[in-house]
Amino acid sequence: MAESELFGHVRGAFTGADQPRKGLLEQADGGTLFLDEVADIPMPIQVKLLRALEHGEVVPVGAEEPGQVDLRIISATHQNLCRRVAEGEFRHDLYFRLVTFELALPPLRERREDIRELAEHFVHLLAAKNHMAEPSISRDLLVELDRRPWYGNVRELRNAIEHAMILATGGNLTPEYLPAPTPAAFTANVIQEEAIATLVRQWSEAQLDLSEPGDDLHERLLALVEPPLLEAAAAHFHGQAATAARRLGLHRTTLRKKWDRYGIEER
Repeated sequence: MAESELFGHVRGAFTGADQPRKGLLEQADGGTLFLDEVADIPMPIQVKLLRALEHGEVVPVGAEEPGQVDLRIISATHQNLCRRVAEGEFRHDLYFRLVTFELALPPLRERREDIRELAEHFVHLLAAKNHMAEPSISRDLLVELDRRPWYGNVRELRNAIEHAMILATGGNLTPEYLPAPTPAAFTANVIQEEAIATLVRQWSEAQLDLSEPGDDLHERLLALVEPPLLEAAAAHFHGQAATAARRLGLHRTTLRKKWDRYGIEER
């Protein structure tokens, strides 16, 4: 389906393809196509995208002959594309084709001069969307917006403005209508969880290539990730198994057995 979205398809290319469809690349012929989160494009589609960029050729799903397109690509990602290339998750030739001209966008907290203009834009946008009178932005609100760290960047700012507009019901927007700031720990946890998921995925893919039938990869993964969690719980709760078990969602006897298995209490 992702391939069909970008390149289109011919009639009968797959189940449900009752009519031919132009893909986004063909629709953008003569103009510009913006690809958000380009690092997440699957590897097989990266090959076809490179061909489209290099030769201006688009092959719809199910078609045999390519069509010609002339367009400009603007792409964005929050990931480190160089690292993705090194990890084998992104084609190096496509990377160099996309970074013909690169712009690094700093986080919102490092470009505070944009906050007021963005806030005014979101007020105008949301008022029009909800068919309501456009509220005014108080000076105190602007001071508060400039003070916040904005760990969630522009999306957090938009949500804050929408939250304030809901509570203000069309009146003057003041600081008391804003939601609480997003704590730094929340953003840090999200980043850490994404990093852990990436590492587990990389380990899993490598082990699936190297393992033999009968290898218990699930058990091996648990042996890697479970001990650090149990060690942290033992230290945090000073070896109190009942309290640690409740926080971990385990039975106290089960936790004791796991501590014994990994030799955690001895350490």
